[in-house]
Amino acid sequence: MDNNRRLLGLGIGNLITALRAQTGWSQKDLGERLNYSESYISILEKKKTSISLELLIRLCKLFNLIFSDMALYLDVYSLEKRPGVIESITERLIERLKD
Repeated sequence: MDNNRRLLGLGIGNLITALRAQTGWSQKDLGERLNYSESYISILEKKKTSISLELLIRLCKLFNLIFSDMALYLDVYSLEKRPGVIESITERLIERLKD
């Protein structure tokens, strides 16, 4: 995580863009790896849609991040504006890990 300190506090769209750029991948490359279209990756990066928990987990695996690291990179301020988001994500992640 030390190499990624500059990613701290980024929103999810900016985070995806930064991680993708670190690997040298285009939006098309990332989309192919995740089985999404290039246009959907663009929409995510521009924050025109929300990200699913499943896709967030897939991004963690793809970029070799643990979920808690990914959470550190997200914009905490925007999460604070929506009470219960962190708790909801945590509960769903725990349920998913039980399966």
